Amino acid sequence: MEALTSDYKTPLQLAAELDFTDGTKLLLKHGAVVDKISNSSKKTALFYAVEYLQPEIVKQLLAAGA
Repeated sequence: MEALTSDYKTPLQLAAELDFTDGTKLLLKHGAVVDKISNSSKKTALFYAVEYLQPEIVKQLLAAGA
């Protein structure tokens, strides 16, 4: 679940960045680490969701404890 992409993002960070609302929900349901910081950019999934204007994902992440 916490595998990294080639640019060192977690699946949750990538889902937040790309507006994969259902994917974000699924990852959170199965225990994705909400506050994991990206090795390369030093950003969390919440930061990506805010940066890329994903309000539904912001709500999901905050509800999950981000």
